[in-house]
Amino acid sequence: MAGHKKIRLQYFLGVWLLISQAVVAQQPIRFQNITVNEGLSMGTITAFAEDANGFIWIATAEGLHRYDGKYLKVLKHVDGKQNSLSDSYITSLVAVDNQLFIGNNSGIVDIYNTSTLEFEHIQISNQDSLFDHPINTIVPHNNYLYINTLGGGIWKFNITSKELKKVKLDGKLSQNAKLVEVNKKLFLISGYTIHSYSQSYIAEIFIADYPITTLAYYKSKYLVGTQRGLYTTNFTGPVSQVSLPPRKRLIRISRISNILVDGETAWIGTLGGLLELQNGSINHYQNNALRPFSLVNNNVTTLFLDQNNILWTGTISGISKYAPHLRKFGLLQYFDYQGTTINNNVYCTYKTTRKISGLVHYHLV
Repeated sequence: MAGHKKIRLQYFLGVWLLISQAVVAQQPIRFQNITVNEGLSMGTITAFAEDANGFIWIATAEGLHRYDGKYLKVLKHVDGKQNSLSDSYITSLVAVDNQLFIGNNSGIVDIYNTSTLEFEHIQISNQDSLFDHPINTIVPHNNYLYINTLGGGIWKFNITSKELKKVKLDGKLSQNAKLVEVNKKLFLISGYTIHSYSQSYIAEIFIADYPITTLAYYKSKYLVGTQRGLYTTNFTGPVSQVSLPPRKRLIRISRISNILVDGETAWIGTLGGLLELQNGSINHYQNNALRPFSLVNNNVTTLFLDQNNILWTGTISGISKYAPHLRKFGLLQYFDYQGTTINNNVYCTYKTTRKISGLVHYHLV
């Protein structure tokens, strides 16, 4: 009987150590989630920006939020009030010096001065009386803002002179074409194609098999996100497909929504969670109802990195914040042992200096 107990104890410790080593290797991360329960007027996040004072601004489908690290202040459209948002449905957001440029669903770009708290408005319809299209994204480049619209073309705004002009595009390009800045260069994404862009020419440089959603520069190559996967290329040589984690039921991981590069790491937003590409391997983070510190929702809409190197992941159900410099411990939750699910209730800890494979283990009871 004693021998039987010893075998079972050794088996349990072996399972524990294997799990511990796997957790250390995978380094699961913990998110701080911000939802309507913490003061968001709506969970659908469309963009982030950080102003000169360090405030984080959060664009949603129901207002603009200022976050000071603890509290949320909400700005919304007020009927009949000139000094307010033109529309509460915010679609895009960019900070330049002490100004926020705020695109909305009504096709207007509001300019909010964070020092004077005054609003100005860029009315594209003043230039084109037939214009009635939502703003898609706003791209700052040099002293200009490029305003991408949904169906209304691309508009160029001089921040100093406040002159607004429509960008002339090749007739083959869609009026939904989107201009992006990557690696200090301008590119046009239009359907299945990518074009290089300058004042003097537009040249097609890439054609994909699927509609292109986003573009980023990572480790001397370009990452091309599409509706059916992720690819890497230098635009002159071969194209390689990045192997993504296996698709799970109802998890649309191949639909890439956005990419954010931070040094050696590329964060990739998808409709099936958040991917972390680093050192040739990919970690997949997704929502888990049993883990309160998991990703708040699998549908990632936008990514942002603030000046403190904190990653802000916007989803359709709120925000998941992650501070890489706090990533110190692996997390072990809910594993099965002999038909019993061991939960995450921790009652005490025990520290030992005994090292296994160079690691110091903390035993949780």
